[in-house]
Amino acid sequence: WHSHIAWIVNVDWQPPYKYAPDLIKDKLIRRIDNLYVFWVLLSLLIPGFLGGVLTGSVSGFLGGLIWGGAFRIFMVRQITFCVNSVCHLWGNELFTTSDMSKNNPIIAILTLGEGWHNNHHAFPNSARFGHHWWQLDLGWLFILLLKRLGLAWNVKLPSSDQLQLRSI
Repeated sequence: WHSHIAWIVNVDWQPPYKYAPDLIKDKLIRRIDNLYVFWVLLSLLIPGFLGGVLTGSVSGFLGGLIWGGAFRIFMVRQITFCVNSVCHLWGNELFTTSDMSKNNPIIAILTLGEGWHNNHHAFPNSARFGHHWWQLDLGWLFILLLKRLGLAWNVKLPSSDQLQLRSI
């Protein structure tokens, strides 16, 4: 229970400037953060609007609001929470860590790579979680695309020596 969802309400709040002082200085990031409730409401209303327009009905609006909005958010949150709960219970370990983290291919597919959780705990600063050709990591491919477009830089990866040293 705690690892799945309770950690959200049982955690000591830390000021953002402690972990992300550069983001706090960015006016655009602060503006987006200040409009958080607006973005959540918009993410609920757009699917509702599309459902209403496509069907021409109030029930289409409500269906879009519920299924494309609220249920979508609920499912994404549950899948995200599974990284902390499922990936510390079921899966395999390729690297030595002290936290019982596991790689779970089902969660990895559902989360675009986050399910390679043992890899993440072994190399927490790595932008890539899938360290083997068979570990699908779409999040890494997106970061790689951003890097090639010049929109991401200083991308950190473990060296082959580091990977070998931590391997079980």
